[in-house]
Amino acid sequence: MLKSKKALVMSVLCAVASAGFVASASAADTTMQGDLAEVVVEGKRSVDSEYAGGFVGRGGNIGILGRQDYMSTPMQVTSITAKAIDSVKLPGQTLTQAVTLDPAVRARGGNAYNDISIRGYSISPHDFYVDGIYGLMCQSSIPTNWLERIDVISGPSTFTHGGSSAGKSVSGAIDLIPKKAKDDPTLNFTETFSGRGNWTEAVDIGQRFGKDKEWGVRVNGAYSDGETFRKKEDMTMGNIFVDIDYNKKNTRANFFYGHTHVKEMAPDLPLNLGKFNVPSAPKLSTNFQASWTDYSYNTDILGISFEHDFNKNLTWFLKAGYQDEDWYSCFESYYPTLVSDKGDFESYIEQVPIRLFRKSASTGMKLNFETGKVKHNVVVSADKSWYSGYWGDWAAGYDYIYNGNIYDNSIEQSQKPSVDHLDWGPYAKQTSYGISFIDKLEAGKFTTLLGLRHQKDHTSGAYKGSANAPSLGLMYKFDDKLAAYGNWIQGITPGVVVGSRYKNKGDVLDPVKTTQRELGVKWDNGNIGGTASYFYVNQMIAVADNNNVLGYDGHQMSKGFQVNSFGEPIKGLHLLGGFMYMESTNKGGSYDGLYVNSQPKWNATLGMEYDINDRFALTSRAVYNGSSWADSSNTKRLSPWTRLDLGAKYTWMQNNKPITLALNVYNVLDHRYWYGSGNNTIMLGTPRTAVLSLSMDF
Repeated sequence: MLKSKKALVMSVLCAVASAGFVASASAADTTMQGDLAEVVVEGKRSVDSEYAGGFVGRGGNIGILGRQDYMSTPMQVTSITAKAIDSVKLPGQTLTQAVTLDPAVRARGGNAYNDISIRGYSISPHDFYVDGIYGLMCQSSIPTNWLERIDVISGPSTFTHGGSSAGKSVSGAIDLIPKKAKDDPTLNFTETFSGRGNWTEAVDIGQRFGKDKEWGVRVNGAYSDGETFRKKEDMTMGNIFVDIDYNKKNTRANFFYGHTHVKEMAPDLPLNLGKFNVPSAPKLSTNFQASWTDYSYNTDILGISFEHDFNKNLTWFLKAGYQDEDWYSCFESYYPTLVSDKGDFESYIEQVPIRLFRKSASTGMKLNFETGKVKHNVVVSADKSWYSGYWGDWAAGYDYIYNGNIYDNSIEQSQKPSVDHLDWGPYAKQTSYGISFIDKLEAGKFTTLLGLRHQKDHTSGAYKGSANAPSLGLMYKFDDKLAAYGNWIQGITPGVVVGSRYKNKGDVLDPVKTTQRELGVKWDNGNIGGTASYFYVNQMIAVADNNNVLGYDGHQMSKGFQVNSFGEPIKGLHLLGGFMYMESTNKGGSYDGLYVNSQPKWNATLGMEYDINDRFALTSRAVYNGSSWADSSNTKRLSPWTRLDLGAKYTWMQNNKPITLALNVYNVLDHRYWYGSGNNTIMLGTPRTAVLSLSMDF
């Protein structure tokens, strides 16, 4: 019965798509008549406004510089809007689906872990920012119902965004921007069905108060329960996010709180290849975990922001945040490992509850002044972050070896063990302190960005180091529609203490520096915009020399070109996407001259929405990943793959309020594929999955 229903849905979608493409030919005749109206809207250009098509914002959050128009910043920035986020909704993975609309970003995890990479370098969600505040996100199943935008920065960003007490993000930043109350009240309810039986209810309430509407309150909450597109992965998630803002005259303030609860049975985890090659992919709904394994955790976050203008040229700002992440159950069949070329695997069981605490704060001054014909926008800031926690370990679990096969679900025959004892230990406390200086100089058609960051990192009882990182950016605007830019940017992450196996054991290596060089062009034709750039990113890697002395004689290098485009090229056709060609290689050490695992040379994505009329629209997305190496030794190759998603939505009015029914089908061709998640580990792709939602405004 279910198969016949899916076949019916596909038939309807194909019929709708065919009608849409036929209709587009006649619609093209009226397109030119609509262009003049679009130009009028362009005249109201603002860094807070949406670009034509509504999938991206004009401005992106560039750390302590604040929101900057993409045409005025000598770096690659994509601000993905709530409209684009909603178009790729997939519970447990929506955030990953959204950020990969930027071709520089590639997914490395699944529902359980939302890990990504930017330009070949891995980033954990622990390193994400929330409204410019560092370290507030959990690594897993990040909800998006509370987000207004997701800002993606390609390239080292510690000089603009601040340092990290635990993170290793070196070639980009993700900044999650919460929803804030609008001038008009918001009251929305959305019901969503997805996967094999997952239901989600979400509410969105917003209101402004005060004589001048200076106070705003926005509340978002959601609850979901049921089986995802992976068999046995029953996921229960609940969240509530509250944002309170104040904006009057020369003072702006914001407070937000968020609570998330997740209980995920049979969590979606990678497969370790062991000594074997990449096997043929099983059905994409396959789960390598037993149904009794689970991830259960609560996350609470707090954030405050404050800005005060002493006059039109001088502003003081403050940001601070706190996160409490409580994984009270982390009971898993850890990374099943292949033991034969027939798909047989074995794994041990672990129960490792974790409690993590993060704090961060930054403050500084913004000063605007002129020297002759040069306008200066100077920012000086200081930031500090703290990381601590403790973890438990069930040592006996490593003696439980379970066997299964990726093709027959035989892991389900395993019996759940009883955890009788946990050993507890603390994580080493880590702190990071930094001072940043930035001067954005504007003189005629030239914009120059000068930056310098000093950073100190300390791990209690182990590591202590500091470094300086200068940065430079330059942009030349030919006119309002075309600009050329270049940058040389450095980022800093903590170094290491040399281990006992090396001749220089006990030495403390300096913090790791990552350097990016980029040249590109940006364009803005009012209805279509974008960026094209060549980049080269080089990160120092510690390797041992011929005398077994560990030092920074190795490098990971990513070089290539990237094209992003967005807008509404013809009336009613909204798009966001692009492609990236990249070679990511190692120099020095055991993998000298080899490609970095899991990084394809070619990567492309294109999301589109076509308005048949003011009620009915078709949606689609195509994702392509070229072939890559699954292991750092470059002996196991992952095949290239393409995923096609199709959808449609219909909107009508009820009591002058919109109601929208939307259907999106992921991987409509049900193409089986793997993608890389780390050295010698791979993830199953997304199976054909329907996401049906009904959204109502009141």
